[in-house]
This record gives sequence, structure tokens and C-alpha cells, in this order.
Amino acid sequence: MTTSDRPVAQSRGRRAALSALLALLLLLQAARADLLDEERLERALERTLAAAVDVRTTLECHPRVYNHTVTRVDRNGRSCSDHVSVTSCWGRCDSNEISDYRFPYKRSHHPVCIHDLREPRVLTLRHCQEGVEPGTERYEYLEAKRCSCQVCRSSEASCEGLRYRSVGPSGPAGPAGGQPAVIEQIRQLPMVINNRGD
Repeated sequence: MTTSDRPVAQSRGRRAALSALLALLLLLQAARADLLDEERLERALERTLAAAVDVRTTLECHPRVYNHTVTRVDRNGRSCSDHVSVTSCWGRCDSNEISDYRFPYKRSHHPVCIHDLREPRVLTLRHCQEGVEPGTERYEYLEAKRCSCQVCRSSEASCEGLRYRSVGPSGPAGPAGGQPAVIEQIRQLPMVINNRGD
């Protein structure tokens, strides 16, 4: 970013912060009038604060809402599906590497924007085919509550940046000789470039 671009980026940041503050005031007014229950207010507040971030210019790690379509298929091929909005981590982290001409001496620090605190959530999939096995409609996932820049842990996240994955059985294999009882498929919907909606 050049010196002449900084005032423009600062102006955009101020506008985003002001619009987020206005949205926050409207949310609080609605809460005072008992138009929103506590959980809906909390989720709306999280999204409002996330909307204050200008994703084109931020140099930090932030929570961000992503939309996905989730489908679970039982042993008989019947499925349940629904859309889910998941708070995940997104952003940029400062990294550096000091190399030394004497191999293999070098210091590398390449953190990634990843969840610092997660919370389990359960979603009941609403769109089920007739005769689907019980339990297929239940979808469990983890949602980020706090994000920070840290070393990627492959035991908790996909450090390769895959955008699609297919998960095998979510429980013990069914009686059909090792066939998974339920197959999950997660498809990311088109990404929104800016959370502010303008």
C-alpha cells in the first residue's frame, strides 16, 4: 500500500466502523423492545462486528461467517440437507523467515489465521427425504468463537487449504459389512467478498 492509498483506506475503515456502530445501535434498540431473543441478538451482534472489517484492507485475523450446504446420506441412500452459516476464521498473519547460508540453519515463523477457541454446535437438517433413518437429520460441527494468528495444527484444521472434503462415517460402521452408516458432504457456497452487504 502506498502512502497516497492510506487516507483512502482509513476513510473506508471509518465508514465501515460508523455503519457497524449504527447497525449495533439498531440491534440494541430492537433488543430493548424485546424483538430479538438473547441468542439471536448475540449472533446478530457477532455478524455486525464482523461486518465492520474491510476485508480488502485488513491485515489481521478475524471471525467471519461462511455459508455452506450440508447433506447427510443414510445407508439406504436417503438424505437430509440444509444450509448452515458457520463462523470461521479468516485474515492475514505476519510471517517471516530468516535464512542462513549454512544449511540447514534458518528460523521460520509462518503463522496462519486459525480458531483460538471453538464451540460445538448441533443443527437439525430440515430437508429430509421420506423414510430417512433416524439420526441422519442431526449435524454436529465446530464454530470458531475467537481467532488468532498461530501455527497451524493439522490435528484440528486442514493446513493445506482444501475447500471441499468428504467425511466418512460419523459413528461405527453399520451392519452392511463396513459400509458407513452416514456419509456427510459439505459444499461451500459462493464466498461473499464483503460482509457489509453493500
